Order: sequence, then structure tokens, then C-alpha cells
Amino acid sequence: LFSWEPDLYQKLFFWHPYTPSQSADIPNLAWIAVALFLSIVYYLYDPRVKPFLGALAAAQWPLFFCLKITLSNTLLPGKPVPVSSLILAFSAMTLILLHAILRMYWRKVYMDPLTAIPNRQAMDERLHTLSGRFALAMVDIDHFKKFNDTYGHAEGDNVLRMVAQQLLESLGDRVYRYGGEEFCVIFENQDLEYAGQWMERARGALEKRKFVLRGSRRPKSEGLKLPFQKEEHRGKKVHITISVGVASSGKAGRSCEEVLKHADHALYEAKEKGRNRVVSEGK
Repeated sequence: LFSWEPDLYQKLFFWHPYTPSQSADIPNLAWIAVALFLSIVYYLYDPRVKPFLGALAAAQWPLFFCLKITLSNTLLPGKPVPVSSLILAFSAMTLILLHAILRMYWRKVYMDPLTAIPNRQAMDERLHTLSGRFALAMVDIDHFKKFNDTYGHAEGDNVLRMVAQQLLESLGDRVYRYGGEEFCVIFENQDLEYAGQWMERARGALEKRKFVLRGSRRPKSEGLKLPFQKEEHRGKKVHITISVGVASSGKAGRSCEEVLKHADHALYEAKEKGRNRVVSEGK
């Protein structure tokens, strides 16, 4: 474009009257393109690709640094391009993007995509790294299948997200999604009584919280929904409760598989006793 029409080149890319041979600036159009890209990343909703795009945006700075050095040195005849600075800048770009890729891979392997908390694989690996005593709680959402049948799976997914976030707020990063409507909580270096007290607090906090339905009830009859037909349950407030079973490795040093089994038995006992309660093994 410059060899064909220098003035048009200046107007499109630099927006000032200097010729490219007199200026080593990065084109203004490039800065605007980066600004637009950063705004897209900032307002992007999808959390799965947002970290990678953020890293890609951060990599633009060492890239522009390379361009600036290259443009500046090409204006001075006989002056070599500083190779070390270029290598350093491109190395920074590579590290930024590599870290973003590894982070995306880690989230895909160890994070549950629905609830955004660690999944069962992360829990299994965590359990096998524990060397001292620990306690473990199994959590199950009460009447979850009935809730799904009544209000639909979309509302069921919203309940799973809400319960996961409530447990995360009450118990911190020790919460894992075990599968389905079950969660698992690991208390490292803690005993049965300590874990039971914390799970009772978490259960009580969730019981007091009201869940607001966002969708509508499944239609009982087939056919199209009429435009004037009201959604029956949108905005309705319901209470969500959980049943909890707690077990510990004890002084004998049980394996993680044995602790899981005892916690599951305690959870079954909590359901048998009427749900919405915490039951510790042996009590």
C-alpha cells in the first residue's frame, strides 16, 4: 500500500502527515484494534475462554515492544537490531500464552463446568495426598429428583449452582462436587466433631436461604404454549435443604476409601431419619 499510495497509507494507519521513513511509531489503527479486543475480553461472559483471551491481550504488550524496537532500528543505517531484547519479548509472550493454555487445561480436567467448583477427580487426587488425620462429609440435596420432575432440569441445574456457591461461602475451598446432586467436603487435620459442627452451620445457612425459580413448570399437555399463558412458577420461592453424613479417618488411620464408605453410610442414616440433618458416624 505504501509503494502504491503513500498518502493513503498515512491516512489509514498513522493519521499524521509524516512519512513512514520519518516516524517509528506503531500505527494508531493497531492501538485501536487492541483497545477493541480488550473491551471484548472485558465484557465477555464465557468464563472458559476469558482467561486465555486475557492472556492473549497481555501478550500484545511485548509484541508491540518488539515492533517498536524493530521500527526504531530500521531508521538508523548500520545499527543492528538488538536481538536479546527481541528474544526476551517473544519469550515473555510465549510464557504468557503457555500459562493461559495450561490454566485452561487444568480447569477442564479438575473443575466442574456446571457448578465451577473442583470435581471428583480433583477430590480423589486431594484425598490420596493426605498423610495425617482428616474428616470427610458427604452432602446430598434433599428430594432433588422430585424437584427436577416438577420444575425441570434447567431449574435443577440452578439449584446445583446455588448449593455449590452456598457451601463454598460457608466452608471455603474444601468443597467438591462428587457427582449428580452429591457434594463432598474434606476437613484436613480435623476430627469428627469439628467437621460435624461446620457442616451443621452450612446446613443451617442453606436452610434459611430461599431459592427463587426463574423458569416455568413443565406443561402437562402437549402442544404450543399460548402467548397469553402465564408461567406458573416463575418467581416462586422454595426452600432447599441438604442431608449430610460425616466420617473421619480416626486414630486407626483408615484409608480414604474406607472414610468415604463410612460417610456414605452416615448420609444414608441422615436420610432415613427424615433428611435436612447432619449425622456423624457412630452417633
